[in-house]
Parts: sequence; C-alpha cells; structure tokens
Amino acid sequence: MVTPECLYVHIPFCSGKCRYCDFTSIKHDESVSSRYVDALRNELRLRASGKLRTLYVGGGTPTVLSAKAISRLFASVYEFTTLEDGAEVTCEANPGTLTEEKAEALADCGVTRLSLGVQSFDDGLLKFLGRTHNADEARHALSLAGQMPVDVSLDLIYGVPGQSIDTWRDTLDEAISFNPAHVSAYELTPEDGTPLMESLKAKEIAMPHDEEVLEMFHAGRELLAKNGFEHYEISNHAREGKRSRHNVNYWQRGEYLGVGVSAHSFVGEERTANNKFVFEYLNLLGEGILPIDETTELTPEDAKREYVFLGLRLLEGLSLSEARERFGLELEKPASKLIEDGMMELEDGRLRLSGRGLEIANTTVSNLLEALGF
Repeated sequence: MVTPECLYVHIPFCSGKCRYCDFTSIKHDESVSSRYVDALRNELRLRASGKLRTLYVGGGTPTVLSAKAISRLFASVYEFTTLEDGAEVTCEANPGTLTEEKAEALADCGVTRLSLGVQSFDDGLLKFLGRTHNADEARHALSLAGQMPVDVSLDLIYGVPGQSIDTWRDTLDEAISFNPAHVSAYELTPEDGTPLMESLKAKEIAMPHDEEVLEMFHAGRELLAKNGFEHYEISNHAREGKRSRHNVNYWQRGEYLGVGVSAHSFVGEERTANNKFVFEYLNLLGEGILPIDETTELTPEDAKREYVFLGLRLLEGLSLSEARERFGLELEKPASKLIEDGMMELEDGRLRLSGRGLEIANTTVSNLLEALGF
C-alpha cells in the first residue's frame, strides 16, 4: 500500500477550549490520551506506508501530551513510514505546555518546524480569547524554541474586540524580535457554536469595524515585508525558503492522508473525513475498523472549483497554462472584468489577486467562480 507523501496527525486534546475555536478538541486526560496514541498506531498500521515529504502533527494541542507520549506518537508514525531526505516535520505547540523536556523529545523525534500558537503578547486579549497561557509564558516558550534545532512559526490573531492598531503593531514588533522563520497572521472569524459567537449574538461584545480590521491586515503585511518576510498566502508570511510546505500542498490540491479523530484525507479525487468523536474513534480502532465517516467522490466540476479557490489563496496565483492543461480551464476571459476593476492581475502567464482583491478575497474569488460558470 502506497499512501500520499504528506501526512497529518490530529491530536484532539487541550488544556482548555479557546473562546473562538470550532476544531475537534477535548480536555486532556492522560489515560484517554494514552489510549488515543494506541488508536493512532492502529490507524497508521491500516492506512500509512511509504516515504513522507511532510509530516504535520496538529490539534488541539500536541504538546499537552507528556514527553513520553510525544515520543511514542512519533515512534508509531515512523514504524509505518519513513522520512525522505529534507522532509518537513511540523508540530504545533501551545506556549503554556511547552517544557524543556518536551522540547528535547520533539527535537529527538525529528521535528524540524515548531508552530507556536502565541496569538498575542497582550494579556488582556489572551484572556478574552480564552487562551490558557499569558504573554510571559509565550516569551519563555519562544526562548525555549530558539534553543531547538528547528524553524519557528508563530500564529498571531488580529481583528479581536478591544484590540487597537497600536496593540497589533506591538505584537508584531515583539514577534519579529524573536526572529521566527514564519508568521501566520489570522483574522479572528466567529464560528457557529463557539462561545465567541454566542457572546456576539447576545450583544455582549461587538467585532471591530471592517476599516479597523483592514488597517490591521495592511499593517501586518507592511511590517512583516519590511523585516524580510514574503507574503506568500493570504494569512501566511515566510522568510526565504521557509514556506510551510505541508500547507502549500493543501493549496495546490496535492494528495494527503489525515489520521486521528475528525482528520480529513484527499487521495485520488476522493475526500474522506474521520469520525468526530474521540471515544467512538477509540472503539472503532479497538475493533480494527477504519474510522472513516464520510466519503466524497469529487466530480470534474468540483475539482476545477477547488483548483481555483485554493490556488488563489497563494499570492503567486494560478498558471494559465496549468489550468488549461490539467482542467481545461480558460481563465483569462472570465477574469477580464475583475482585472479591469483592479481586483485581479494577469502577469507572466499567471492570474492572481491584486492588493485590492486580497482585501475582499472571498468575494473576489466567488465572482471569478461565477464568471467561470460554477
């Protein structure tokens, strides 16, 4: 059995649930997480083999696991797969759960890239977001990560109620001072079913005005570019050669395997989703049953639509020749009105979002898809 060269492993455990989070996660319990690592091994045995270009362990909070459990997790992955030379191995970490012992375990397990969910260096905003760490713990984790033989990526959030352009700039300045290889700057988006959305519906809080959020978006772009970061995807900035190769594979519609509760996979124009409930997932794999709950066979039209909306997240955009050869798509004429309106650009045989188009990326891409007949 040969599986995709990109593997995602989901760890659903957290020390607490963030106010804005709609990912599958539960409060960490060591006895349950031990069973979960066993179940992951069983799923890997049933589904994984071959060489990996990228491995991404995300969550949840992988570093809520003990150092011993982290080592056991990676040992299970490497029991059924191998890493090709120069493979990218990413692990997400919460600043409040990264210890020296866990940092050593991650390095020993071959992690090359540590993604730290800092979000902000403002304690008030961290408390509002429901984060379980404070600013000093974030600084300590970054100092610890700086001693590891890894590239460090920081996750930051803007557009938070109560956040000003000045506090956002302060967070960016401090983040840059730690010399990370990569920065992800995400706009806070309220999701249904989260405490954040419930507070909004109850009118207990209000989101910042669009103009304020846009000012923060541009401040991030400008400050990061000034300090040597390439803005390569709507929310992502990297130093030269330090893009997230695993995530770029998603945006380029590359195949990948996802294992763990609620994990998704994409293989051979088929998308699958695993069971969303931790104990059901454990029971299924305890009986040797694959935990796949949903399977979607993509039509040629689905594939074309995905190619456009995923590819346009990358600032380099879409190759006209590749679109024509892979999908029979002619992009130039349908995009002509958006180009004329300054929302898209066509240069060197590539169609991409303009600076103005980036400001309302979802609307711009939807308009292109409509022009293409999707």
